Amino acid sequence: MFNIESVSNLEWCDAAQTSFRCMVKYAEFSEVLPVGVNGTDPYSHIQELWNKGRAGVYGPIAPYIPPPEPPAPPSPEAQPTQTGAENF
Repeated sequence: MFNIESVSNLEWCDAAQTSFRCMVKYAEFSEVLPVGVNGTDPYSHIQELWNKGRAGVYGPIAPYIPPPEPPAPPSPEAQPTQTGAENF
C-alpha cells in the first residue's frame, strides 16, 4: 500500500460517475502523479482514494465534461472538383 500525502484536482471521468481522476502525492514518490480511481479496483490505496474522494475529504469532484463532438464531414457538394489535368 502507498501512503497518500495529498490529493487534488478531482474530476469525474464519465457521466455515470463510476470513476474519477486526480493528482496524488504519495510519500513513496517525489513527484505528484496522475491517478485514475474507481470503486472496483482491488488495491487498498485506490479504495482509500475512492472512498475519501466520494465523501468529499479531498474537496469536491469536478463534474464530467464530455469531449467535444467531432466536426461533421463535409457534404459531397462542398468537396472540390477536378476537371482536366493540371499543368506544372
